[in-house]
Amino acid sequence: MTRTKMLFALAAGFVLFAVPARADFKMERRLALEPGGTFTLNADIGTVTLTGDSTSGVAVTVTSRRDDFDELFDLSFDESPAGVTVSVKRRGGWLKGFWGGEWFGDDTQIVVHSPSRTTANIRTSGGSIDVSRLSGRLAVHTSGGSLRAEEIEGPVEGTTSGGSIKMRNVGGDTIARTSGGSAASRVRDSGAVGRARNRFSPATVGDELARSSSSP
Repeated sequence: MTRTKMLFALAAGFVLFAVPARADFKMERRLALEPGGTFTLNADIGTVTLTGDSTSGVAVTVTSRRDDFDELFDLSFDESPAGVTVSVKRRGGWLKGFWGGEWFGDDTQIVVHSPSRTTANIRTSGGSIDVSRLSGRLAVHTSGGSLRAEEIEGPVEGTTSGGSIKMRNVGGDTIARTSGGSAASRVRDSGAVGRARNRFSPATVGDELARSSSSP
């Protein structure tokens, strides 16, 4: 083997050794939650999607591009007569996570399937929230993304510090607050559902506010 080929082989081997392939993180849990129960999620990171399409029980899937996700975050899944509570908490606090690069490029996703007749309380500090097909009360808050609620029969309260709010086919009263984006609502216009009230509070000058009503 020539000297040039040997140096090239050593360099390639060093690169492969220094940058090993990283596997994705994935955790799935199924928890007992009867229709009419309460689902609560408190997450320090992640984009959240909740769909009310489960006949019984709640299925939670957490994925991330970081293979060391479970070393950086504590995940807990609690069942009680009052409902289900899921927590994703950063170890060492937000400052450690910022300097350690844990907020960037992880693409954390939290996907939830619950019964349609569910009261949902969702909070995330690092992504958008998308909820659809629920007939219970919905409260959502994010510090770093947009909010979307669609096909919600009950009242909705949503707040975001860094994104837009879109609500479509909401049957109950709606309260929405955003500090950094637009707000748009479309409520159903039939019977009691048509009496739903909207209160939107864009907190930043220049935010765009749009409201419209239509029949289903």
